[in-house]
Amino acid sequence: MSALSTSPTTLVSTTKEDKSELTASSTTIAISQSIDVTSRPKSEIFLQRSSSVATESTLSEIRRLRKLNATILNNTNNNNNRRTDTTSLRSQVRPLTPPPLPQHRSKPMLLLKNTPEVDSHVSEFYNFTPLTNQGDEFPFLQLINKVVLVVNTASRCVFSKQYKSLEKLYEKYHDRGLVIVAFPCNQFLHQEPGSRDEIREVCSFSYGVTFPLMQKVNVNGDHCDPVYAWLKSQKKGLFGLKHIMWNFEKFLINKKGEVVKRHSSFVDPVKLEEDIVRLLEEEV
Repeated sequence: MSALSTSPTTLVSTTKEDKSELTASSTTIAISQSIDVTSRPKSEIFLQRSSSVATESTLSEIRRLRKLNATILNNTNNNNNRRTDTTSLRSQVRPLTPPPLPQHRSKPMLLLKNTPEVDSHVSEFYNFTPLTNQGDEFPFLQLINKVVLVVNTASRCVFSKQYKSLEKLYEKYHDRGLVIVAFPCNQFLHQEPGSRDEIREVCSFSYGVTFPLMQKVNVNGDHCDPVYAWLKSQKKGLFGLKHIMWNFEKFLINKKGEVVKRHSSFVDPVKLEEDIVRLLEEEV
């Protein structure tokens, strides 16, 4: 009984002490069994091969995933680099600013090529722009430094023969700076009833008029033309009267636009020659 009772204890203790040995021996046996394929059943060989194939496929899948991960990381880095480059380029680009608009200086409109510069103290006479017989503007601004004779005319008046005297003066002194301006008027016994074409034909064919002929105007009354309203305010006529008495009254104006003489209808224009020459010779 003593031997039998001690045997299990000894076996257990032996097993504990030699545990490492048994593990090593079992490992050796497993290796030897795996090497000796012919001595193993086919089922064990198939299972071992299946496990090895599964291991290889898992490794290949891991490699593929690693490669894919590396590709994704590479693309991400490239995109970040591109964004950085784009940001740097944007920071270098300067905003486009439109060029400044050219500064245009306003120039006074020259009505004629030879129109002189206008002084700030110029006469009001040069502010008027009546219309010619043909409807064109005739700015008095072009009359600066000219001697001007303004006449209200009527082709059926008894004084209409003065057209010829006016034309003679114009032809003689026009090149020296004399300008005669005629304003037809129908206010005195309706002695200028014709249309503008009829007035122009009478003046041209009957009297040979070449000096400027304006449109028909009123020289008195509520509808008085602005030119005559100003002329009458500058110089009174016979008996100190302001209004125009009859056809062919004459206003003589110097180079500064000042009314220097006013003559009645009874004064023939030829008698104004001396005053005209004197004004032409004056220095401005």
